[in-house]
This record gives sequence, C-alpha cells and structure tokens, in this order.
Amino acid sequence: MSRVKRAQVTTMEAPTELTTSTSSWKKNGKNGNADADFDLEAAIRARAYELYENRGRQDGQAQTDWFQAEAEVRSRESRTA
Repeated sequence: MSRVKRAQVTTMEAPTELTTSTSSWKKNGKNGNADADFDLEAAIRARAYELYENRGRQDGQAQTDWFQAEAEVRSRESRTA
C-alpha cells in the first residue's frame, strides 16, 4: 500500500503586534527596556504581513515576502545601530 504525502497548507495570519506603519516597528527589550533587544522576528513578521496585505492578500508569496521583509528590517536596523 502506498502512502500519499499531503501538502501542508497554511494561511497567513496577522501578527499579534502588527503596527500600522513600518516606521513604528516595536522594539521590545528584556525587563521592559526599549533600548535593550530588538525583536527581529516580530518586526520581520509584521513587515511580511504588510507586504502580503499590500499585494491584496494573494497567497503563494509568503517566502518572497519574508525574505524581502527580512532584508528591509535588517537594513533599517544596521542604519540605526
């Protein structure tokens, strides 16, 4: 008997701390210190979701959105560091 491998299907969900603009990405520090640590993954997730929404919520580009968001966030962070 052969086994059929099913494709994993996921839907894009809004991050819980989505901000309305990329200029106000939230910085979260340990112990509430805003200057301590930047939550990189949350910022990338938020920007990737913005890209998804700007494209009209069309599925199929999650990886592209993530890589673009990562590049933008890392570039922004390197300029402010």
